[in-house]
Amino acid sequence: MGFNKNSINKKDQNEKQNQDENQRSEAEGILRALGVLNEEMDDEKLKMEHFNELIIFVKSLPLSQLSDVKIVEDEVREGNIIILDILELRQKDERELIRAVDQLRGICRAIDGDIAQFSDQHIIITPPFIRIYREKKGK
Repeated sequence: MGFNKNSINKKDQNEKQNQDENQRSEAEGILRALGVLNEEMDDEKLKMEHFNELIIFVKSLPLSQLSDVKIVEDEVREGNIIILDILELRQKDERELIRAVDQLRGICRAIDGDIAQFSDQHIIITPPFIRIYREKKGK
């Protein structure tokens, strides 16, 4: 009794097709979250045209004063991921840094984004469709 090569190839093809469908579904979710795609857009070609236009940037920005919060907010609302360098503001005015981070947390709550500090110098802020992984304490 040997392996049927055709059945193995068919199984691989089915797995690949399922992966493609999952990726397409995830892409549609991102487009819907960004407001680029809505329920009325059922034409596959139209969906893919919008997906091809979707570009998400990872940007590194400095937080040197409280007014920089607005720049960060605009970038995250556009769907970009921000790595924020907070060292300058931390050295200049710790209280202003706390106010800025509180505002950024509020913005993240309002848009269902995510925020986390990952070093003494950096905070990452993500748009609604991206979550930051956090290890559970005790592991």
